[in-house]
This record gives sequence, C-alpha cells and structure tokens, in this order.
Amino acid sequence: MREGAAIECLYRYDPLQPVRKNLQGNNELRPPQAAVYVYVLDVSASAVESGYLHAFSEQFLINLDQMPGDNRTLMAFLAVDNGVHFFEFSNQDIPPKQIIATDVDDIFIPKNTGLLLNVAQWKEEIRSFVQSLPTVFESNQSSSNALGAALTVAHQLIADVGGRITVITTTLPDIGPGALKSREDPNQRAANEVENLGLATDFYKRLSLECTGHQVAIDLFMLNSKYADLATLSEMAKYGGGNVHHFPNYHIMREPTQVKRFEKTFCRYLTRKIGFEAVLRIRCTKGLALHTFHGNFFVRSTDLLALPNINPDTAMGVQVQMEENLTGLQSVCFQAALLYTSSKGDRRIRVHTMCLPVTSDLATVHNKIDIKCTMSMLAKMAVERSITAGGSLNDAREAMVNAAVDAIGSFNRSIPGSRGAASLLAPTGGLRLFPLYVLGLLKHPAFVLGRSVKLDDRLAAMCMFKTAPIKVVML
Repeated sequence: MREGAAIECLYRYDPLQPVRKNLQGNNELRPPQAAVYVYVLDVSASAVESGYLHAFSEQFLINLDQMPGDNRTLMAFLAVDNGVHFFEFSNQDIPPKQIIATDVDDIFIPKNTGLLLNVAQWKEEIRSFVQSLPTVFESNQSSSNALGAALTVAHQLIADVGGRITVITTTLPDIGPGALKSREDPNQRAANEVENLGLATDFYKRLSLECTGHQVAIDLFMLNSKYADLATLSEMAKYGGGNVHHFPNYHIMREPTQVKRFEKTFCRYLTRKIGFEAVLRIRCTKGLALHTFHGNFFVRSTDLLALPNINPDTAMGVQVQMEENLTGLQSVCFQAALLYTSSKGDRRIRVHTMCLPVTSDLATVHNKIDIKCTMSMLAKMAVERSITAGGSLNDAREAMVNAAVDAIGSFNRSIPGSRGAASLLAPTGGLRLFPLYVLGLLKHPAFVLGRSVKLDDRLAAMCMFKTAPIKVVML
C-alpha cells in the first residue's frame, strides 16, 4: 500500500460485541445500528430569554432533510428546566402531548411508545413541533436546570440501540442528579495559580462511561452568560467521541457574533457525516510502542479505542516511544484501521498506512520536524497535564517551555564546534518556529496566567485543543 493511502470498504461482521442481545432478547449478531438522535434542550427562563430556541429551530428546519441517515433514522426531543419535559407523538393530526416529570431525583421514562420517532414517518410532525418550540416555552419562569436527570432518561431511551445525544444548555445544573454549585471566584481570574480545573462531581464522567458501553455519545453546546462549570460538564463528552462547543454570553439581540457562530457550527454539526459504534486500532513496527492517547474516546486495550460516534471534525493524538534500537531498519510503518457503521447502516473499514524513514542523523531530524503536528501534540499533552489530578497549569506551561529549550539545545549541540549558549544558533526548517509557537500557546486563553480569563472560557479553549485537528490548532 502506498504511503498515506486510505482504503474504505464494507464489512459484514460486528467486532464490538459479536454476541449481543437484540431488541427482542435473542442472542444473535447485532444488526447495523440506525442513526439515532436525541436533543436535550434547556428551556429555563434564562435559556428562553437568550433566544437560542429561535436559532435552533431555524437551523434544524433548514437542515432536517440533509441530516445523515436512512429510512430507519430515529429522533426524540427532551426539554429541561426544574423538570424533564417529554413529548409523546401519538396522532399525526394533533400536536404532541407534553409529559412533565418533576421528580428529578427518581426520574424514569413515562411512556413506552411515541417518544422515539421514525423520522421518515413523522417528518412533517417533527417540522411542526420544532417550529413551535420558541413559542411553547416563551412564558416559562423556571430558573432551575435538572440536566443530570434529563441525560439519565435520554440515555435510557436509546441504550438498546445507541446513537447521539445533543445537549444545548445555558445554565449551571442546580437540582437533581449531578447538581453543581458555582466554584469560580471572579477575583481570582488573573491569579498565578488556576484552581477548579478538575471535576466537582464524577456524575457526568460515570454517565459518559455508561453511555459508551451502550454505543451512545454526548455532544455539548454551552451557551452560558454566567459560570456553568464546564470543567465538570465537559466530562459527558469525554469517553464517547463527543465534542464541546462553547458560545459565551450568547444572546440573540446583544451578541450577534455568537449567534452567527452558533448557527454556522450547528448547521455543520447537523449535516456532517457521522459514524456509529466505531473501534480504532493502531499498529506500528516492532521496536515502537504506543505510549499515550489524547482525545475523547474510551481506551479498551493498549492499541484499541472505542468511539460510539465519529465525525470528520475531530482529531486525536498518539505518543509513540522507542522500546528497542531501530538499527538496521530503513523505515518504520504505522497503520490505523477504523471500523464503524455508516449513517446508512453499512459496516465499513477505513485504513490509513504511513511509512516513515529512519535516520541516525540529528541534523535530518531537526530539518524535517513537522512543527504543526508537534505543536498540536504539545497542546494536547499540556491540557492533560493541566486538568488531571496532581497536575497544574504552571506545570503545563513549564513543560511547554522546556520542550522548546530542549529542542533548540539539541540543535546547537549537534552543530560541530558549538560551544553551547555562547554560540547559540538559529535552527533551520520547522524547528525555527518552535519557540514562536510555544509563546503563542502560553498567551492563549487556555494556558495564560496573570490575565483575567473566565474559568469556563479557559476550559472551553482546553477542550478545543484536546480534540481539534491540526489546522484548527494552528489558527
């Protein structure tokens, strides 16, 4: 196979759970998963006042026909404030019946039918319902948000089939499972040590892990104007291949820029290709080993990643270490095989193979460094160091500086006759830009210190670095 080649083909078998109970309870091969979409919408008073329901309704109606799927595609809608609102579609001649569950601490699905709809059969009813959403809740006075309860029942609703849960929220969940309290001190935004980058509760982490086991992914759209603890809420997207999108201070009248950003992002989100129940295996030449993975997924084994959802706008990073001497090898190879179910119900395998030359000449290494890939990996590693237990933002910043210093120092030591710092020489090739890019990272909202940055803005920037492809990171 030529270098960088990609092959995609149909695959007839399920590598994920070869013997799994189907919906009727029989032990047999799981059929290809249908496209399943659940929307969890914040309809609290502040959410309604922001006007996001108008933008959601407009973009949804424009793009409904372009959404990936086939005649098996399923869809459901949940709304959340101080209770969870279900919408039961039972008759095509009348609007859906709204069922409100107010016992959010012991939430359950109230109906067995009418909540999860076949889009092909109910498309016009779905159009009419979404068009009416902004007016249905326009007089809502509830200020609470039981997001944890809504996510629990959304997961239960599609646990047997898998799919995607889309969460759009504007406020801090403050009641029911996963309730949170504000942890941000506005006076400490410019402090030299940033606190509360970790989790306040493991509820959303556990939920994400449970969803991953049922081939369910969660994507979060955060449209908050006040602190919403993105450090904790972002965990819902972590293990299923989900994404976090942040639109600070969103308001349909006061923030037209954020409105345009949301519309464009949501349009792309609704219509881009999507894969379900995916697994990714990466192999490499003997003597090399995969060290650490960076991104949103669940690591099943040393070389196998589980991704309930995949999309073309997300990237991941892999660190490789040398376990043996590569003397005698002219090249090393890497191969990534992604097995997934398309939105049309096809099993597919996508294979990428890359062959790289081996050299013992440091000058060649310095001249041929892929600085863009290096910076993307460095940013992902810095995020992990900042948010994991025992790490800190200062440690991450120091590690980035040390990486640049070590690289430039290595270059100077490789020059014949060099006398260290007394004869500091500028590198050639991509390495020449390494210090400049590191300085850029240090000034980015994700990693900057001594400048007032809201905690949610900082976490949103970190989430971006964690999953963004190289071209986005470089911007």
